[in-house]
Amino acid sequence: TLAGPGSRSVAAGTDEIVYTDTSGNADACATVVNTGKAILTVTLDDGSITSTIDIPVSGSGSVCLDAVETVELTCPVGTVACSAQWRIDNN
Repeated sequence: TLAGPGSRSVAAGTDEIVYTDTSGNADACATVVNTGKAILTVTLDDGSITSTIDIPVSGSGSVCLDAVETVELTCPVGTVACSAQWRIDNN
């Protein structure tokens, strides 16, 4: 495990970075359970490539990327606040 498990609330129309590795040495997977009332987007970014997944309400999912620099949770504009349980693991 690289980070988490953790809980995070994200205000509508904003994003929260839950993991940062500026060395880019981590090949990682993010696993997220959406505990809120709006679709939640999970984005892994290596500085030039992103890998994204939308997690439905009460759903879960995983997304992986090599050389991850950041993992971000995004809550859409015009919705209620989002919340999630998350964990980042080596891929």
